Amino acid sequence: MKIKWGALVVDGRGKVGGHVASKNRSGAYLRTKVTPTNPQTAAQSEVRAILAAASQAWSGLSEAQRSAWNSAVQAWIGNNVFADGVIPSGKNLYTRLRANLVGIGQAGLSMPPLPVAVVAPALGTIDCDISDSELNVPYTGTSAAQYLIIEATAPQTPGTYNPSGRYRQIHTALQNTASPINVYTQYVAKFGAPAAGQKVFVRVKSIVTGTGQNSPAESSSCIVAA
Repeated sequence: MKIKWGALVVDGRGKVGGHVASKNRSGAYLRTKVTPTNPQTAAQSEVRAILAAASQAWSGLSEAQRSAWNSAVQAWIGNNVFADGVIPSGKNLYTRLRANLVGIGQAGLSMPPLPVAVVAPALGTIDCDISDSELNVPYTGTSAAQYLIIEATAPQTPGTYNPSGRYRQIHTALQNTASPINVYTQYVAKFGAPAAGQKVFVRVKSIVTGTGQNSPAESSSCIVAA
């Protein structure tokens, strides 16, 4: 449970005593904690395998290499849920960057890189037309040193507006690949063919090939046309 103190408590995150504190666009809230199911999906297993391999790889580094990662963390300060600066541990930094690189088919790093500027892709209007076998993802991004990660959800009902937790990676490409990218074949391979009238959500982000840094994600959705 994380609490940010003011004259009185001004914010909270986490769980305590069977309750979860968080907030959404309507403001802060407290709800009863619910233990989610663990369906052991292929996507879950893949992510867990990547993280387990990263942990094992950390143990396989030399003491000098681990010391270098521990010393590099000051350059990698991030923000927590309160937008306060947080310094990662050397192992957490290594694991995060290695997992990102492995996800785009790159080798992990043995020594810590210096952070560089990440060019986030700008997502355009998605077009999904099953009659033409098209799920076109237009984006703006020209960096040959970054990979574009395209994630999508399984077909949703038209009334769905928050698909959090349902995205799955379906395609990667260098960010200077011609736009739009038609990922209909990859989508069908992952989720099956969508039906007309259903809603599909797509999310894109970039990963820097030399460092493993990732950009913020940008998402959009479309109603499937016949």
